[in-house]
Amino acid sequence: MLRRVSGAALRKSFGQALRALANLKSLELDVRDPLLFELLVDVPFRLRSFTAGGKFTQSCLEAALAHQPSLEYLSIYFWEPVEDATGASHAICRPDILPNLRTIHVSGSYEVDVPLRSLIGHSYPVTHLQLSSRHNDVVYALKLFGETLVTALLDRFIDAKSGQRNLWATSILRNAKLPKLEHLELRDFYMPGYYRSLDPRDITVSGVGKACPALKTFLWWVDDKTMEVLFSPSREKRGDETVLAKFAHKLFQCCPTLERFGVHDEEDPERGPDLLRCAEIFERAKDGSVKGPEYGSVDMHGIDLYAVGASSPESEVDSE
Repeated sequence: MLRRVSGAALRKSFGQALRALANLKSLELDVRDPLLFELLVDVPFRLRSFTAGGKFTQSCLEAALAHQPSLEYLSIYFWEPVEDATGASHAICRPDILPNLRTIHVSGSYEVDVPLRSLIGHSYPVTHLQLSSRHNDVVYALKLFGETLVTALLDRFIDAKSGQRNLWATSILRNAKLPKLEHLELRDFYMPGYYRSLDPRDITVSGVGKACPALKTFLWWVDDKTMEVLFSPSREKRGDETVLAKFAHKLFQCCPTLERFGVHDEEDPERGPDLLRCAEIFERAKDGSVKGPEYGSVDMHGIDLYAVGASSPESEVDSE
């Protein structure tokens, strides 16, 4: 596996090195010179896993991907601010490329607004999505890949543009069509200097069952302030019912396939190993009733692995 190449001075020697790697299957490029992607147009290898990072690129990236029909896993990350590309043509939109793409991972940071709508414009056959972006881009991604998605791990950055009614996790599923989606994990992060409290009157789950008829697992990461709101008494005051319990029961009622729903605090020090999610969990019992919440863990083996690229062939490359 080849990793970490940067600098315009290395362009010529790097191109020569790439042309000598006929059996390369996994490649990671972290570049400040987008022209390095042009070197991937004339290479002998066919990648299964490709990670591209650094400065935002347009035509260079699509041209490189057009020569990789075997690609299954694509990861794109940005660590520098991306210029507003509103109205620009999509960087990756050719329908005749990437026939085997199954996993897409797009990420950035609080300072980097990943413009997914200007990055990918075609509904490639993606089954596993991992995305870090604003609310509107999360909704766009679910719409774009909705017909094929099985797993989605989403980091949603919330700011003033997100809207009060969209603070609830189910808002990203409004008007969505996700017939194959089985596992959904949403992590909400408020942008620095901004916070809006959940309003229990905005709870909406209508249409979720229709949007996600195969949904089995739904996990929601929240901050400690949001967790306080969720554990406050519901307005109906049905015994000891909390806002969270009200939301969970509504969710199970409209999603007959849902097996477990969990909410956990990002600051929880007992979150457990990487593939375990410790949370306040509601589960559907065999008799159809809803049990919970009970603090426990959800085993993410077989869920996280695909979305973060563990199924990419890195181990095979290292052994060659």
